[in-house]
Amino acid sequence: MNVLYLGLGVLLLVVTNVRSSVESYLQTLQSAFIEPASGTPPTADLEPLRDADVSTVLDRQFEAAVVT
Repeated sequence: MNVLYLGLGVLLLVVTNVRSSVESYLQTLQSAFIEPASGTPPTADLEPLRDADVSTVLDRQFEAAVVT
């Protein structure tokens, strides 16, 4: 149980650092007068991963996670 807790703590730290990096990058783009796109790109197709026997979530779960 302690190993699982430690693993989740490390994962949370990584996600927090990634979010902070993305926020800094976006602030840099804004200050450089780069305008955001008018629309969002389509979500990635998970079928090639499934074809390669990689476990994935359901498409609707993936889309919900990407949107939030």
